[in-house]
Amino acid sequence: MPRTLRVAAVLSLASLAAAPARAEEPLPRDPDHDVLNIRIVDVVPGMAEAAARAKKNLSFPTRDGASLRFDLYLPEPKAGAPAPPLVVFLNAGALDFPEWGQYESWCERVAADGLAAAVYAARRESALADAEDALKHLRSSGPSLGYDAARIGAFACSGNVSATGPLLADAARAGLSCVALYYGNTRDAAIPNIPFQIVRAGLDVPMINGGIAAMVAKAVEAGSDFELVEYPAGHHAFDGLDDAPRSRQVIRRTLAFWRERLVLDDAGRPERRSPARDALAFWFARDYAAAARKYRELVDARPGDGVAWYRLAQSLLATGGRDASLAPFEKAAELCPPNGEERRTSLFNVACLRATQGEKDAALAALEKAYAEGFADRAALDADPDLASLRTDPRFAALKAKVAAAAR
Repeated sequence: MPRTLRVAAVLSLASLAAAPARAEEPLPRDPDHDVLNIRIVDVVPGMAEAAARAKKNLSFPTRDGASLRFDLYLPEPKAGAPAPPLVVFLNAGALDFPEWGQYESWCERVAADGLAAAVYAARRESALADAEDALKHLRSSGPSLGYDAARIGAFACSGNVSATGPLLADAARAGLSCVALYYGNTRDAAIPNIPFQIVRAGLDVPMINGGIAAMVAKAVEAGSDFELVEYPAGHHAFDGLDDAPRSRQVIRRTLAFWRERLVLDDAGRPERRSPARDALAFWFARDYAAAARKYRELVDARPGDGVAWYRLAQSLLATGGRDASLAPFEKAAELCPPNGEERRTSLFNVACLRATQGEKDAALAALEKAYAEGFADRAALDADPDLASLRTDPRFAALKAKVAAAAR
């Protein structure tokens, strides 16, 4: 640096040091700094009315003789409507939990959506026991407080998920029907034994999201009834911090999850069972042993059902029952609709099975019938090993020529 500029810079700094400091006017505290007062971002009509209806400072007894607080939020009453289900907000151990803005506003939002909501106080040193005691009291108080205690869902987020994980692993015993989990994971990736929704905030800390990934993997392996909701641009506590359309969509997806699991929209509607659909469900799942049992029951009840005979035969074939499949294939060939795929395939399989048993005449007759029904798979005639015994027979060569001519 040129010497003259250096001197100027030193003088400038000295003058700044000598100048009296200007006092900054203190700003009023920004309410958004107050974590406990942050409310959820999905604000809808009816929430203020739900807050006004709330029953505050109710109490439940604990097993050690204490009495703790809970608040109850009820939807707008409707004449003749059944008592609403209840959603309980699980607590990792905070005595002032019912006063937190996040949970007050969640309860108001649930009530505005037509469900009841409860939030309770818990002690950190006995959070799990207090949760069990709160749920026990809530299960016994439905008729007197105005909700259906046989239909209780739950919500846990962040550290509340890990703190109440042991309860969620046996949530059915605790009387819960479903649970929504936000940006949190359980210890050892324990998964709820009830239907659950788990929401992953993509911008959350890797440790939490890694735990969620482990829970999801375990739930998939276990065949659990669950749904994963991804929010790639969401932060931890997005429901209160990220005032964005996707945040509101996720909150509403959770409300829909509770309604789907708790609201009896089809109450009184008789269960409709279809033996054919029951069997088809196993067929689509490729559980051919179960499908064979179901289709056997079906053909016993409906012996004229060609498609049931066809799928019974295919199921038996898939489970290694080649000889057992022959008679069902012959029934299917007799009963399935003419010129249809089931009849053609059944006749072809009859030909293959008869050929492997040394019954060349019966096998060739079945192939001729298959051709008459529209069979035109020349490659199968050339390659299927079950037809090896027929390939030197002039009748087989003549059939192949007819199939080739039909293909031109």
